[in-house]
Amino acid sequence: MSKKTIIIVASIAVVVIAALVASLSLSFAPKSAQKEFQASQTYSMIDKATAIGVEHSNSIIVAPATAAWWKKLLPYTTEKDINALDFSTFSKNATYLVVTNSLGSSYQVQNRLGLETTFVIYATANDARMAGQVLPKTTSHFVQGNMLLLLPVGAYSDTDYSLNKIINSKIKISASDITLNQQAVWQIDFKSFNDVYTKGASANDIIVYKKTMAMLGITEDTQWFGHSKDGLNWTGQFINKNKPTISTPKQIIAYLDNQIAFLKTDGSYAYGNAANVPENQQTGIIKPHQSIATNYMIVSNNTETAGGIINNATAKIVGGKILPKADGILKVDVQPNEWLSFMLSENASSPYTNFTRASFTLKDTNGNSTINLSVIK
Repeated sequence: MSKKTIIIVASIAVVVIAALVASLSLSFAPKSAQKEFQASQTYSMIDKATAIGVEHSNSIIVAPATAAWWKKLLPYTTEKDINALDFSTFSKNATYLVVTNSLGSSYQVQNRLGLETTFVIYATANDARMAGQVLPKTTSHFVQGNMLLLLPVGAYSDTDYSLNKIINSKIKISASDITLNQQAVWQIDFKSFNDVYTKGASANDIIVYKKTMAMLGITEDTQWFGHSKDGLNWTGQFINKNKPTISTPKQIIAYLDNQIAFLKTDGSYAYGNAANVPENQQTGIIKPHQSIATNYMIVSNNTETAGGIINNATAKIVGGKILPKADGILKVDVQPNEWLSFMLSENASSPYTNFTRASFTLKDTNGNSTINLSVIK
């Protein structure tokens, strides 16, 4: 079987971490900026609205409520109706813009990373109510307290959100509620991401996905928190209650390359290298499963690089380069939609995100890192 490559998302969507050496131990300590963010009234409202049971949003982005940031956050939603809105018509007294992905109580949709919700947070509940009145009647939305929720297709305010928990409608939200300095902040919760992304997947696919993430140092305790000036290039830090151990780039790619299913003569499937299935028990039928995901990822550290990404123009796989120590200790360059699709054994790439590439660079063993995204044109 030919060489392939893998992609790992930042979630985006979509986010990943690989390693410098096998069993490398990283210390991802909580960040004070995240604590301030989680203590804000804005975060409390959003979290209460989107948390279902013990599941919090897998992704929360908060930005200043400006026309410039409205455009910068549009790539984080796949809802075409939201892309068509003129923010200036409902921007009066808006304080923050928010984009979340969450589980949703009854929400059912394929090829999405959760219930995508765009919020506009206003200074007062009355400001939010007035904004809701000027939206086009065809725009699915709901107003609760200081929040205007722009709902994705298939979502309903009375079944998919926890709005019964909300909210003191007499509070005032000012621009000092969260220290942004004209930047956006992004929080990713990997436990919630895993639960949403693997919902409905086969037991075997979930095992492979979780094993891959564990090799990359991502556990259910992992979060990421960072900030951005332009909405595409982020600087932040991984946060983990426990110290994860991670594998080398070659080990990660080799593991995924081996995730192949061979149909046996008795009708059952065997996973792994062809040598593990005696020739007289093979039918010759092979399902690539997660092995095909390795066509869409490059993992590099200071001593080695593994994987590659298909050049669509030439149909050739382009490999990576060893990462200079001055640039960090690990880099993962991926194509999110392809990787997310093939990790769940889909037969074709699905439009999970609006991003064509995602690059993650781990700067040091404290979890300091960057995420760089490229929008599909």
